[in-house]
Amino acid sequence: MSLIDDTAFIVPAAGSSTRFGGDKLMTLLDDLPVYLHCVRTVAPLLTPGRIILAVAPDRIAEFQSVTARCLPDVMVHYVPGGASRTESVFHALQKAGELPGVQYAAVHDAARPFLPAESFLKCLDAARVHKGALLCRRICDTVKRIDGDGYACDTLNRDELRAAETPQIFPLHELCNATEKALKSGNIFTDDCQVMETYTAIRPFLVDHYGDNRKITFASDMPCS
Repeated sequence: MSLIDDTAFIVPAAGSSTRFGGDKLMTLLDDLPVYLHCVRTVAPLLTPGRIILAVAPDRIAEFQSVTARCLPDVMVHYVPGGASRTESVFHALQKAGELPGVQYAAVHDAARPFLPAESFLKCLDAARVHKGALLCRRICDTVKRIDGDGYACDTLNRDELRAAETPQIFPLHELCNATEKALKSGNIFTDDCQVMETYTAIRPFLVDHYGDNRKITFASDMPCS
């Protein structure tokens, strides 16, 4: 298989890990820091130099050192993360725009270490066809809407609901322009799909998958040893 040259893999990794109770991205999972699992999965698929991490400015040297020690053959670009996820992604998108031939940006949570390579490729294929795509998971639970007093007021049709995951993949320039607008708005955006829904006409295709792509948020999300 030819290496993918037109896609940058962007990993925002500047969060504080408050809910985890420690530095989750540097926590070892099978002897590799959490944040490097997705990098290790995707790196063999991409032309070298297509991976960009946005990390806290005062930790860039630390991340560089850990990556060089754990994955010495993988080339990673580092950019300073911002005060919000949106700002971190924007800085990484700007860097992606400097890389020759890059037309798509795939944004993936650093705290999703279990991304299967085949799911990434399936999502990228869908993004090429539909101008945008993201991995998602069907909602299995019954979902209730709650009113201001804490009472259930509606039951939603779960067949029409999906839990958004990452990667979320869009044309680079459209995503960069939309993210800049989102950043200037001062509003909070929890993912790139929401940014694109707000500032473009692109409606991403949702790619259902059934593998393990959980996000490490709490310490209890880590696999038991």
